[in-house]
Amino acid sequence: GEKDDKNGTIVYTRATSKGYKEFKAITTVNKPMNTVLAVLKDYNSHPNWMLSINKCEKVEEVNSKTR
Repeated sequence: GEKDDKNGTIVYTRATSKGYKEFKAITTVNKPMNTVLAVLKDYNSHPNWMLSINKCEKVEEVNSKTR
C-alpha cells in the first residue's frame, strides 16, 4: 500500500484481494464522536467531500466497528 501525510492527516491506501480500493485515515477531529460517525455512515454524501469519488456504498459490515 501507499502512505501519504498531509496537514496532520495520515492516509494509507491499498487494493483488497477483491479489487476494491481500501483506505485508512488517521487524524484529529474536534467534534463529538456521534457527529463524526454520522458523517462517515452517510455514504451517499461522501462524493460531496471526498476527492475523486463518484459513488460510495457499504460493501460489507463485519461488526459495529468495521465496515
